[in-house]
Amino acid sequence: MNTLCPETTELVYPYPRNRVFLSAIITVLSVILAVTLLLEEPSSMLLVISYIFSTIVVTVLTYFMKERLYPFLAEEKLRGITDKEKKVSQWKMLIVAFFMLIGSILVPLLLAGILSEHAWFIMITSFTAGVSISELMLYFRFGSNR
Repeated sequence: MNTLCPETTELVYPYPRNRVFLSAIITVLSVILAVTLLLEEPSSMLLVISYIFSTIVVTVLTYFMKERLYPFLAEEKLRGITDKEKKVSQWKMLIVAFFMLIGSILVPLLLAGILSEHAWFIMITSFTAGVSISELMLYFRFGSNR
């Protein structure tokens, strides 16, 4: 999987198209689930607005994070790194991914006693939709260069 166009140094989307389809399906299902369940509540408009706002925040944050990581991945493939450098960079990426995973799991758990069930639901569904939407945005930005 080449992350750079062969004739230029433009970035292209480094993952298969199936990942984009999966992100689109997850986005649609997450939004439908959230809006359907949130509209059943008495203060539904406030909950839907909170869901939209938190989804936008998560989308922007994950988009910028992924946008910063993709050139790093492309640079590794371009410069032909050695096995030792490859192992070190893999460990760095694994450590960053591990802390991001732990953080995304622990934050809702730590806030469980403080937040209501609506806030919990909004946090989880907006995180799911936001990460998937940012993946779609990156595909449309970098995937059109293929």
